[in-house]
Amino acid sequence: MQNQEEQLVAAELTIRQAATVRMTERLVAAQLGRLGLGKSGKAGTRANHGNSAIVQHAVSDLEGRLRDRLATHVTVHHGENKGRIEIQYYGNDDLDRILLLLGVSD
Repeated sequence: MQNQEEQLVAAELTIRQAATVRMTERLVAAQLGRLGLGKSGKAGTRANHGNSAIVQHAVSDLEGRLRDRLATHVTVHHGENKGRIEIQYYGNDDLDRILLLLGVSD
């Protein structure tokens, strides 16, 4: 974010919503994306940095949220037209716990 006003708006939203670090990161990333700025603060081409970095960040964020929700290791394999989600479990009891969290219990 280049100007102070945008920084103050982001800070105010963060405080009002009692935002987590991840929520704040997404807010800042969204504001930087709207401005067409990357981490270096310089305008870049979307083909080089934009789409792949945004998708990679979104996939990483999704993995983290699933990992937190399911309390186990989760890997998201994202492709252009398809993908898969791997959820690890450790024994039958852990599988039952995860299925219950997913709403797929017996």
